[in-house]
Amino acid sequence: MKNFIPVMMLISVCLLVGFVVLMGSFGGCAKATQTLSHFKSNMIGLDRVITLYSNSGEVIKTWNTRSNIEDQGGSFRFMVDNKAVQISGTVIIEEK
Repeated sequence: MKNFIPVMMLISVCLLVGFVVLMGSFGGCAKATQTLSHFKSNMIGLDRVITLYSNSGEVIKTWNTRSNIEDQGGSFRFMVDNKAVQISGTVIIEEK
């Protein structure tokens, strides 16, 4: 029973690596690229620039983060410096 957990972890890592390699081999396919991007975003986050705008179009604040962004139906939640940030309004999220 002691060897069961390390073996399962090894199998999980091998499957994960295999999935990433498989998705990388479909680099020209837009859907595969998007799926790989979502996978990477969920696992480690993607470098993003989040900009919040006022009603008149002026920049209120900009964040550079590598965290997951949760869409909460009209507002967005993400982590910056281990602190949760929740914003709503006109927002542009750019992937670097």
